[in-house]
Amino acid sequence: MRGLANLGVGCYIGDCYVGALAYADDIVLIAPSANAMRKMLGFCEQYALEYNIMFNANKSKCMFFSSKRYIGRLHVQRPPFYINNSAVEYVDQWPHLGRYIK
Repeated sequence: MRGLANLGVGCYIGDCYVGALAYADDIVLIAPSANAMRKMLGFCEQYALEYNIMFNANKSKCMFFSSKRYIGRLHVQRPPFYINNSAVEYVDQWPHLGRYIK
């Protein structure tokens, strides 16, 4: 988690880094841009190689949030993301720790 915070990308609330949230073996990555998310995913893939673990794209999901002022005015494309060369599926809602994020 410190490694992700040290990348200098991800989201913040004030000075508090909230770009990577974890509970047990679940990790939530929150990024302000597609490039930031790709950098964070790349870090996770490198970490997995170093520590002989694997992130599973089939168990991973992606959600895209945009401000209301852009919805309707612009066609916002959802950029593709990959883990271990496998595409991560987009969803409109997902259960996390017993609550739905939507």
